[in-house]
Amino acid sequence: MATHKELDFIAGEAAFEATGSNLSDLFLHCAEALFHQMAEVKQLRGTKKIVISISGENPELLLHKFLSEIVFLKDFQRVLFKKAAVNVWKLKGKIGVNATLSGQSIEEINSEFVRSDVKAVTFHNLKIITEEKRLKATVVLDI
Repeated sequence: MATHKELDFIAGEAAFEATGSNLSDLFLHCAEALFHQMAEVKQLRGTKKIVISISGENPELLLHKFLSEIVFLKDFQRVLFKKAAVNVWKLKGKIGVNATLSGQSIEEINSEFVRSDVKAVTFHNLKIITEEKRLKATVVLDI
């Protein structure tokens, strides 16, 4: 079963749906969909690792913060990612995500393997629903 698919959307934006059996799985597949939107991930090396920890108010806002942090790291650290290890946790009414991202410096990547320059993760149509006993997220990106 495919873990994510690109959706048709208006010019200047891209969208995807991702699925997962739990929140950790869903966040991983959303990150992978974002990675695929930005680059041909099969062509990247995972030589640079970055660890992130983020907390949020609810799963949708946490997903937005998590994906936005990946876009920020792309711009600030100049890295495109190919892999992630993700753990979403809930504790005493709080929710958070810990992730290790693996990627490669943009300067080391052949430009033909860069797909699009994602500018932001939007709140437009952002949602997480349960469908057929699986979680599904819809995410729209500004490119």
